[in-house]
Amino acid sequence: IVGFEVEPFSVKHEYAGAWAESPRPALKTCTAGNPVTHDLAPQPVADAGEVVWTYDVKWEYSEVKWASRWDVYLYATDEQIHWF
Repeated sequence: IVGFEVEPFSVKHEYAGAWAESPRPALKTCTAGNPVTHDLAPQPVADAGEVVWTYDVKWEYSEVKWASRWDVYLYATDEQIHWF
């Protein structure tokens, strides 16, 4: 891994059955044939309720050499970079 990008967004997931079942029911809104997109309805927020967390990973080829993977951070002059 030489870099990553995070794109958070909210989705109201759909599934059949009860989420408390074991094993968990399959999501209808997050499958290989039906991937999560910004076109899906957002998750409503309430004081109490159920939130289903999911994430996707998309691997992409990079021309960045392994030995140079940290250069973008080590030689950065941007004050917006926060080091933890």
